[in-house]
Amino acid sequence: MKSSLLLAGAILAALTFTPIIPAQSPEPGNLLASVDGSDLARQMQEREDKITKLSREEQLTLRAAQQLAAQDSVVKAALAERDKAVLEFETAVLASMLKSDPGVGPILEKMKAGTQQGR
Repeated sequence: MKSSLLLAGAILAALTFTPIIPAQSPEPGNLLASVDGSDLARQMQEREDKITKLSREEQLTLRAAQQLAAQDSVVKAALAERDKAVLEFETAVLASMLKSDPGVGPILEKMKAGTQQGR
């Protein structure tokens, strides 16, 4: 459910052409946020906060434009490419974590099992 909400938020952000990830590399103190997804979640919340400040008419116009954009074949292809890149990123992070500390393997398995059980 949580990942569905993040995905939906990311789609909405992409459809309105609001950058999700900063153009420059994250500062060393923010590296964890860029890896664990919390930075994306924060950015999505900030974006939603901005949307709620729009008038009702502006919100409806924005949502209608997002729905139309979601049907565009170029947008669909870009979304598929983004999803593939996210999967590759997550795989690389996990592999790097295991390489740097093999002891994290059981922890990752425990987390994976927890998400499969709907926790």
